Amino acid sequence: MGNSAKAYDYLVNYMEAIDSFSTQERNMAIDRIERQLQLSEKKQEIILKEHLLLQQKEQLRKRNIWLAVIGGGLLVGLSLSGLLYSLYRNSKRKIHILHQQKEIDELKAMINGEEKERNRIAIELHDNIGGMLSAAAYTLGTMQDESNTLKQQNAFNKVNNIVSELRKEIRKTAHSLMPDVLLRHSLPEALLQYCNFIERDTGLQINLQNRGDFEHLHKDIQLMLYRIAQELIQNVLKHAHASQVMVQLHSGTGLTSLTVEDNGSGFDPKALSEGRGLQHIRSRLMIVDGRISIDTEEGKGSSIYVEINKSDDA
Repeated sequence: MGNSAKAYDYLVNYMEAIDSFSTQERNMAIDRIERQLQLSEKKQEIILKEHLLLQQKEQLRKRNIWLAVIGGGLLVGLSLSGLLYSLYRNSKRKIHILHQQKEIDELKAMINGEEKERNRIAIELHDNIGGMLSAAAYTLGTMQDESNTLKQQNAFNKVNNIVSELRKEIRKTAHSLMPDVLLRHSLPEALLQYCNFIERDTGLQINLQNRGDFEHLHKDIQLMLYRIAQELIQNVLKHAHASQVMVQLHSGTGLTSLTVEDNGSGFDPKALSEGRGLQHIRSRLMIVDGRISIDTEEGKGSSIYVEINKSDDA
């Protein structure tokens, strides 16, 4: 158009515009690349964190497995230890029970042997020695009738008195040793005969009371109660200095008891020294799971209670 100056200005503006657009596009491309790079770095970081998280999870899983294995092992070990300890205690208890049973069997054998020996001695005393003393007393009586002097009469009387006392002691001993009265009478009747014999022989007043049914008791239990009553009454005679004794027999459901109470001198329970009599009673009661209780005080007599938790024929 013939205007070169204006055309030049347009050219310059055009070139500047092109440069500006190119710069913007370049900047935009750079920004886009930078954003993509940042996004890629973030993705990479996320991937790395996920990888670390997976490693931690795997380590945690392995640790849990080990803990489970160790815990299971400990549990099995504790269970096994508990089982072994339980077996040990049961074994120890069984051994203790076997020892107790062996001791009870030995006591039974000893008591049975004693009863047989008592019966043998009683028969020997009653039939043989008692018979010989009766013959001796008869012979002395015959000789006494034939004596002439007062000196001979006195000598015969003295010897005759000795023989009479011996016969009395032998009858008493034989009566104590032979419980065959239990074969003919009930326990209360047999014990009543024994108490009456002691009353006649010693003057000790004995009041026997009984309540309940004793027929269902095993003969061994009846014999045991008879022997224990004998032992306790003899202890009263020897040590209590009593004038009266009360003997009570009771038989109920699942329980049989014997009480011997006296009005004697009593003793200090703290200073109780058990003799062979009480020890023998405890040994007898051990066989039938029985017990003995002693209530006494100095100057106020004594009361001894025996209880047996067994009342059947088994």
